[in-house]
Order: sequence, then structure tokens, then C-alpha cells
Amino acid sequence: TVFEQRENLKNARSARKLAILYLNKRNLLQETTANVIVQYEKVVNYDPDNHWDWVELSRLYVAAGNLPKAYYAAQQSAKSAQDERSKGVALGVLGNVAVDQGKLHEARSNYEQGLAIAKQLALADPGNVEWQRDLTVSYDRIGDVAVKQGNLDEARLNYEQGLAIRKQLALSDPGNAEWRRILTVSYKSIGDVADKHGNLD
Repeated sequence: TVFEQRENLKNARSARKLAILYLNKRNLLQETTANVIVQYEKVVNYDPDNHWDWVELSRLYVAAGNLPKAYYAAQQSAKSAQDERSKGVALGVLGNVAVDQGKLHEARSNYEQGLAIAKQLALADPGNVEWQRDLTVSYDRIGDVAVKQGNLDEARLNYEQGLAIRKQLALSDPGNAEWRRILTVSYKSIGDVADKHGNLD
């Protein structure tokens, strides 16, 4: 009934606030992953249509080593995605779980679909720095899979495309510590590929 739906959404909001509190405590090493999972399971039980709750729950299941549940939660995040960015995030989460499961071909497929969405969003709004950052993450993910598959040249190409965008972000806001941090991630990834190349020579 409509009344039950309203009550469920009301309960979900309360449970979500508590789940976020638990999550923040976990990040400070003051709460266990298992307890945070219990809280988020309550949230999705009340409101199974919130994409971001499923994203968080999938990540928590991965942290707990429960990959079957992580995959299920990732699938639910995809089903409940309401816009293109949410779809891209869900594809990334699905890809991450697939990597942990050793399903590199499946992971790559998800990441490539996510990259296509990230490119579209970044082109549509070049001034949106979060969408630009999402694009660099997509390049990194495909690069990481390429490394695992032994495609080092392809990995480097993807890392370099991400690096080019991160350089622009860092130049546009020199005081932003996050942009500097992700810039070093790109340099490290490219350096690691170069080292692997050297070991193969």
C-alpha cells in the first residue's frame, strides 16, 4: 500500500543515517565492516531502489571477502541506476568485483562500457571536474586489466590518457591536494608498466 511504501522510505532514511555514521566510524577504525554491512542491509531491505546504497554495500562485501554478495549488490546498483553517471558507477563496481573474481574479460567489458559513458559525460560538460575525474578512473581501470592480461603497451596508453586529463585538473587548481594525489597515481602506474617492460626485455 501507499502507506507501507511511505513507512519503508521513512525507515530507510533513518537506517541510512545510521549506516553512514557506522561507515564513517569504520573509516576511523572505530567500527567493523561486518557491523556496517548489517546496517546497509537494513537500508536496502527498506528501500531496494537506491543505487548508491547498493554501491556502498557491494564495496563493503568486497572488503569482507564475500564476492558472491558483492556481485549481487553490484547488479542491484546497475538495476537501480537513475542516470548515466549512476550507470557508469555501477559498471565500475561490477567490473571491480569481476576483477576480484578473476573474470578479466567480463571486467574489461564492464569497464569499457563505463568508459564510453564517462567520455560522453565529460564531452557534454568539459567544465565538470568530477566527470573529468571519472574519465581518468575509467582509463586507469582498463589499464589495470590490461596489465593483468599482459597487454603492457595498451595499459600504458590508457594510463597516459588519464594522466593528460589529470595534468589539466592539477593545473586548473594548483592548491587542490586531491588533484595532486591522483596525478602521482598516474605517474606511478606508468612507471610500474615501464618496469614490467624492462623485466621482459
